[in-house]
Amino acid sequence: MIGHSLGGAIALELAGRHADLTSGIVRIDSIVFPPSNFMASGEKMAETISGPDFLAATRAQASEIYLDYVDIDDPARKARLLGPIYDAQLKTPQHVAVSTFINILNGYDAMPSAKACKVPLAYLSAAVPKIEQGRDLDRLQAACPQLIIAKTPWRRTFLAA
Repeated sequence: MIGHSLGGAIALELAGRHADLTSGIVRIDSIVFPPSNFMASGEKMAETISGPDFLAATRAQASEIYLDYVDIDDPARKARLLGPIYDAQLKTPQHVAVSTFINILNGYDAMPSAKACKVPLAYLSAAVPKIEQGRDLDRLQAACPQLIIAKTPWRRTFLAA
C-alpha cells in the first residue's frame, strides 16, 4: 500500500490494525511523530482553515509547503505543480478537512500501529523542509526496525513535474 501525506498515516494504521490486508507499505512525505513546536504551528493553521476562507487558506498552505523552496516564476508551471492538490481540496468538504486536521493535532498517536506493523515499510522523502520539520524518523525506525528510508533531492524531484 502506498500513502502520500495523510495517506501514509492511514497506511500505517491499516497495517498495524489489519496486518492481513497489507504486504508492505510505502509512506511518501508523511508527518509522523511531530515535535511540539510543529504542532503549535498546526494549531494556527487549524484556526485559519476553520474560517470562511477555507479554500484560500488550504491553497496558501499548499503553496507554502511545496513552493516556498522552489523558484517558480512561471504561472503555468505553478498551476501544473499544484493542480492535483487544488483539485483534491475542491473535493474535500471543509468540515471533513478541519475535523481531520484537529484530530491529528489533538493526540493522534501512531506508536501503537507503528509497533504492531510487521510488514516491510519504506519511507520516501523528497526533502520538503516543512514536512521534514514534522516527522521523527528515528522514532519510527525504533518502532519499526524493518523501516527503510530513502531520500530524493527535493529540487530535482519536484521540478521534474
